[in-house]
Amino acid sequence: MKRIFKSMLLHVFGCEIHRIHPTFHDRSYLLNRGADWRDDLSRIMSFENCKTVVDVGANVGQSSIEFFNLFRQAEIFAFEPDPDTFALMEKSTNELSRVSCYNTGIGESNETLSFIRHKDSVLSSFVEHGDGLRPHHTNIQTTIEVAVRRLDNEDCLSDGIDF
Repeated sequence: MKRIFKSMLLHVFGCEIHRIHPTFHDRSYLLNRGADWRDDLSRIMSFENCKTVVDVGANVGQSSIEFFNLFRQAEIFAFEPDPDTFALMEKSTNELSRVSCYNTGIGESNETLSFIRHKDSVLSSFVEHGDGLRPHHTNIQTTIEVAVRRLDNEDCLSDGIDF
């Protein structure tokens, strides 16, 4: 049953669930959980050993910039399907030598998909939003066709992904 549920989460939402390391259950962590994602992340991985970071749905590059500063040895590969948002990401990360930008979506197969663009680019998605959204969240600008590629087809990631 767990395997079916995990498979369904990965297929429908594109995410996996992993067991949290036991150190996450100590009282001091529970009191501060979520206060700073960098602190949370430092409890489960070493920033110094991270060599490859993938930012999927990189938007204007805000996370890629954070990753550049946090993972000092890592190459950051940022993927953004929206051409206009991609142009802003390229501009914001232009001076960052270890950030490579790709104007493509990432998915389970190489194909072309409809991408729903919103005025607020962080709400843009391949998935249609359901009922119950606030009016400003349903402000669709347009729908465009974009290329989607499998992440395992990217030559730049031949050495694996650390984060």
